[in-house]
Amino acid sequence: MPTVEPNVRVDHRNGHPQWRTLGDSHSFSSSDYDLEKPPPPEVSVVVVFWAQSSPFGTCLQKIRQAGHRIDDALEVIVVNNGCGAELADRLVGLWDRWIEVSENVGPARARNLGARAARAPIVAFVDDDGHVDPDYFTRALEYFEDPRVLGIRGRVQPRNHPFLSALATHYDRGAEPLPDALITEGASLVRRRAFLDVHGFPEGVDGHEGIELTYRLLSNSARGTTLYAPDVLLSHDYVDGLREFVAKSIRHAQNEVDLDSRDPDAADFLRAYFKQSFPRRSLSPPQWLARHGLRLLRFLLQSAARLQARIAPGGSQ
Repeated sequence: MPTVEPNVRVDHRNGHPQWRTLGDSHSFSSSDYDLEKPPPPEVSVVVVFWAQSSPFGTCLQKIRQAGHRIDDALEVIVVNNGCGAELADRLVGLWDRWIEVSENVGPARARNLGARAARAPIVAFVDDDGHVDPDYFTRALEYFEDPRVLGIRGRVQPRNHPFLSALATHYDRGAEPLPDALITEGASLVRRRAFLDVHGFPEGVDGHEGIELTYRLLSNSARGTTLYAPDVLLSHDYVDGLREFVAKSIRHAQNEVDLDSRDPDAADFLRAYFKQSFPRRSLSPPQWLARHGLRLLRFLLQSAARLQARIAPGGSQ
């Protein structure tokens, strides 16, 4: 049982391929899949859950179903981020590797643990409440045929909260691929080697960590690029309610202040990124009103949070 550091214990357990439990058109014999020597996957999918996560069995099932489109060349890694719930046996068949962390280490570090355990050359990060499209991995792998592509971010459509998600203008950049940061962390894929070379997501950070990862990737590669991939579709809500919206807005503002002192060059990259203009999807009139109302509320929340972070002991001056 390997120990990553004091008080953080990681267990690895092997599951069974989901095609043995899903009833679909595929038929396999016992010789089709050797549990002792499984074929190397093309994609390792990392899903992190924690104490406040909603039930995520459907998320895993949709990942497995999308994996059928790439001949099940898929590895699903679930990271229990200090939740303490005994779910592995209840979800058997939906995962290949289950990582137990004894305490909540934050989303970035939990994803990094999953990526380090991955066997595939491409690592996909999917939010535990996200639902991938059936062709998610098929489309994604086509982008990585270009060796310059270090990572891609998908196109996100709201699941249950179109008005609260109206603020997330970065979810949908339109119908054409274009250079973009990996701003949708839970709908992104990256080359594992490039990811590990830059030490993954910035740990201890919960907000804009995908943009900081992009800065690291591009700084470490003379010709590499990261892309928005419009045909790599995920259904996911920006927030589930106003309480989450408030907390997320404050976290992002605090992280921006922290980044100024932690890595000024990355902070400059983030500011330059947000000054760019990107295509936006059209909104209905009610969604348009919701977006502008939420934008005003976010501005007020983040202005107060930035001021508090700067005047707090040890804050940026």
